[in-house]
Amino acid sequence: MTEVILETRALTRRFGALAAVNNVTLSFKKGEMHAVIGPNGAGKSTLINLLSGDLHADSGNITYQGSDIDGLPPDRIARKGIGRSYQKTNIMGGFTCFKNCWLGAYAARASRMGFFKPASAYQDLNTRAEQALELCGMLRRRDRTASSLSHGEQHRLEIAMMLAAGPQLLLLDEPLAGMGPDETLHMIDLLKKLSLEHTIVLIEHDMDAVFQLADTISVMVDGEVLETGTPEKIKNSTAVRRAYLGNQDEPA
Repeated sequence: MTEVILETRALTRRFGALAAVNNVTLSFKKGEMHAVIGPNGAGKSTLINLLSGDLHADSGNITYQGSDIDGLPPDRIARKGIGRSYQKTNIMGGFTCFKNCWLGAYAARASRMGFFKPASAYQDLNTRAEQALELCGMLRRRDRTASSLSHGEQHRLEIAMMLAAGPQLLLLDEPLAGMGPDETLHMIDLLKKLSLEHTIVLIEHDMDAVFQLADTISVMVDGEVLETGTPEKIKNSTAVRRAYLGNQDEPA
């Protein structure tokens, strides 16, 4: 039986009278890519913000590797092994790609009191930064400033920054958003590579990519989980088609 690495129980977050996430119970298994899909306003981004610590739940709980993490700040959650990317890239535009990744690796250190040392003294961080850039196909851009990159390259750099910190689980919030066909193919190839060694929670609107990549799919509607299953099960679910995919016909 596959180990559950991340789990929510009756997770709820309200904004006034609106329950953006309402009584959500989900299990994310180690080594799987688990996509969370749904229409705009379904609660997907609120859910990922709860998982990353950017928001705190009103009730319910989140456990990661058996430990309760709800209420912890994002930096502590990140140091436990959870990486997070954003819809709008969270990179430092004036720094080189290498420096962005170096800082990502440095932020993951249990102690960050060695700021009087030159960056060159941290050979382990230098190595991790370069390895992350190489994995994301960005090593040739090592000395380019982040602001000079294309949209797709900036998203790959953000993922490289996350990987430099050595996470086990990745929370990816619409990594394909705004990309052209070629950039989309590059990102899909990268996600396939990452899935070989990481657990991935994927929020994405590109249904072709979701059904190509995901092992498990959960569908959210109005803050609640409508259904969870394999891509084939979700494709053939009458309830899902009616609520989200826009096709009310019976499956062929």
